Amino acid sequence: MGLWHYIVLGLFVLLPPLLVLVSKRAAGTEKAIWFLVAAFLSWLGFIAFLIATAYLDSGKVAEG
Repeated sequence: MGLWHYIVLGLFVLLPPLLVLVSKRAAGTEKAIWFLVAAFLSWLGFIAFLIATAYLDSGKVAEG
């Protein structure tokens, strides 16, 4: 594989954790935990982050 293949593959793997870090959907420890989930599970972890934070932001979870 050429250099460009490694660059594209690296971006594909590193993009989900970076998107979690710049997201405003979570903060503090929660963001750190979601970063680790996205880092280890890549796109599956990022999709879980999007679903979980959308669910929490919609107000469907009772605060308590």
